[in-house]
Amino acid sequence: MAVGGLAGVCPSAAASAPELAALAAALAEAEEAAGLPVGHLAVMPAVETAAGVLAAAELARVPRVVRLLLAEAALVAELRLVPGPDERELLSVRSTVVTASAAARVGPPVADVCPDQGRFAESSANLRRLGFGGRLCAGPEQLELAARIFVCA
Repeated sequence: MAVGGLAGVCPSAAASAPELAALAAALAEAEEAAGLPVGHLAVMPAVETAAGVLAAAELARVPRVVRLLLAEAALVAELRLVPGPDERELLSVRSTVVTASAAARVGPPVADVCPDQGRFAESSANLRRLGFGGRLCAGPEQLELAARIFVCA
């Protein structure tokens, strides 16, 4: 059942538009049962697999999807990447998700948590330049910094 204060959901390992469409149908039923307007709950699917990256354009076009979340930690492991300090190994994946979001006319994507606190600011600024609209944060210090970096995204 949907809760009135809930703004949306973030399904993990999104890899197909039909999966998200089924979720949208389930959300509509939950909204109706809770007396909420249908379409009230947004969806921000987590793209965290190679299949999800390849399906990003389709995922971004599913009704209710407001933006994509690029969950890089799982993706890096699946692709066997070892990102260096400049994170250039992630450029093509990041660009794909930004392009898919823009083509679908949804909000700019959100990036995963930065595993290296010392690189948070630089990494976030790079993501902003690539077209990201925000990033997951681990604590209030990161949140304040991310708010300043992504303020006009």
